[in-house]
Amino acid sequence: MHRDDEFEVVLEEGRFVASAFDLVRRALEKLFIRTQKWRDLAELLRAEIDRAEGDDRVTRTFELGELHEKQLDEAALAVEQYEAVL
Repeated sequence: MHRDDEFEVVLEEGRFVASAFDLVRRALEKLFIRTQKWRDLAELLRAEIDRAEGDDRVTRTFELGELHEKQLDEAALAVEQYEAVL
């Protein structure tokens, strides 16, 4: 197998893993919402924010702020997240 072929195989495997990770992440998010596991959802969002860039990072940070405000009744932490969006 040539190096270019090996690279394409590895790239395709990476795409598959990334896609599977995204499916698992979305399933966890739905589960945490349905079961009202707000702290677990906050942890998941924090991990996503650490990896995210651009608009996705802004969106997830805002969602974390809403979670702190509306579900966890943690106004100070909500404000921190909202300020990070600005």
